[in-house]
Amino acid sequence: MKKRQQIEVYSEAEGFKRLRDTKTRKWNFLNPDGVLLSEQWFDWAGNFSEGFAVIVLNHQNNYIKPDGTLLSGEFYRDSWAFTNGYGRVMRNDYKINYLKPDGTLLLKNWIQWGSDFENDIAQVQRFDGMFNFIRTDGKCISPVWFRRCWNFENGISTVQRKDELWNYVRKDGTFLSDVWFQNAWPFIDGLGRVVNEDGQSNFMDLNGNLLLEEWVFKSWEFHRGMAKIKKTADSDWQKIDNTGRIL
Repeated sequence: MKKRQQIEVYSEAEGFKRLRDTKTRKWNFLNPDGVLLSEQWFDWAGNFSEGFAVIVLNHQNNYIKPDGTLLSGEFYRDSWAFTNGYGRVMRNDYKINYLKPDGTLLLKNWIQWGSDFENDIAQVQRFDGMFNFIRTDGKCISPVWFRRCWNFENGISTVQRKDELWNYVRKDGTFLSDVWFQNAWPFIDGLGRVVNEDGQSNFMDLNGNLLLEEWVFKSWEFHRGMAKIKKTADSDWQKIDNTGRIL
């Protein structure tokens, strides 16, 4: 029976092979020249991503650089792979921040929660439970904080204000509509379903224009280019296309 090797190549990313010692269960890397990256073996190590890899030592996290040195002088309770130029980190008190490639923190104040950056935008939450989005400079896209917000699709996020009214916000922080709605749903097929203060339904396009000339009693979201509407409480359901034409 062939004896199993003690050192295994577990995976490879960005030219660095992730090694696992099957006897000690410690982790390390081989650099592109085939040289061991660090004299220190770690409790765990992740793949390199955007020039850095998460490492765990004594149940605390950091990032290792291609030269074998650590990115930060601080260790963290948890950390996530670099995405869009930033590594998300969690302190021992569960607060969240982001590490820059130079090892400094992006945010002056730690936050309760934050997502990874995606297309230069990350969703964040304050300790009062309110949400916003930040850019890669750490600034919020909007002065308004939201009770709820959805991920950006087609450059637009569905958001709910503290007073529970809804709207759509663009990545530049401007709102799609001057009017806030009783309810609003994420865009499907380029149209978002909205409900006004009277409980009537309509659809809004990506430019902030309403699809229907008159608000209707009830509607359903678009699916495969069609939606159902009920003009009045007593009328039958009808199908419309994405131009508002009755089918």
